[in-house]
Amino acid sequence: MKIWQIKLALHWHAIKLQYVRLERGWNDLYSTSLIKDDGATIEKAIGGWGNNKQPLRIDYIFANHRVQAKSSHVVLNGTNGPIVSDHYGVAVEI
Repeated sequence: MKIWQIKLALHWHAIKLQYVRLERGWNDLYSTSLIKDDGATIEKAIGGWGNNKQPLRIDYIFANHRVQAKSSHVVLNGTNGPIVSDHYGVAVEI
């Protein structure tokens, strides 16, 4: 049952993201970045993702038009700045 719940949560997250991108015309800048890391902003279980055991990308930066980003990096993760939350931040250079 737990595996099914995780898959359902991840599937629902993907559906919402696809809706934002396709139906509303927003573009995920991570997708257009020339230089990027793995993009994972959580590494383990956190509130709302209680059964998670793998790195996930749950934080995004969107633009309302097509933009070629130079880079996208996870920040505030202990390597690129101090950890300040249960999930990390994202920085994009345009």
